[in-house]
Amino acid sequence: MEHEGRDDQNKKSSALNYALWLLGRRSRTKFELEKKLREKGVEDAEIKSAIRRLEELQFIDDLKFARDYISNSARFKPKGRRRLFWELVKKGVAKDLIEKALDETESDQTALADEALKTYSRRLKNLSREKQYQRAVAFLLRRGFSYDEAKKAVQLLLQGSNPCRPL
Repeated sequence: MEHEGRDDQNKKSSALNYALWLLGRRSRTKFELEKKLREKGVEDAEIKSAIRRLEELQFIDDLKFARDYISNSARFKPKGRRRLFWELVKKGVAKDLIEKALDETESDQTALADEALKTYSRRLKNLSREKQYQRAVAFLLRRGFSYDEAKKAVQLLLQGSNPCRPL
């Protein structure tokens, strides 16, 4: 009898330890952690217990995760609101939290689109102006920018508003 209590406690602590190990490797959403724990074969009750404890310790916070994800995206690989929204949905963040994070970290989408074009524009230098325009707009649309934002950024680029820029 006493043995069973220890086994339950060991399972709970091993689920928590595994979750902590996962969080030590990179930040994760509640959904991602639950999924990883299930894949590891952890029972639902143990998962709930571990997740609850991690939330108490503030190691899991989907709103903070969304804010950080948006911020890192702007710094390293600029994306539009649409793409960020759907990437975060895929990671299991609630839509209302995503909207809140996007509104809090609101940035100039045209500036982000311009930033995204910096490296991509090198690929376009041997094409006609029409092809450059089409491909650059398509690239920005794939990155999640609206058509108006993409069009505006590409027009600025092609008008030569930045003479240092290749095209």
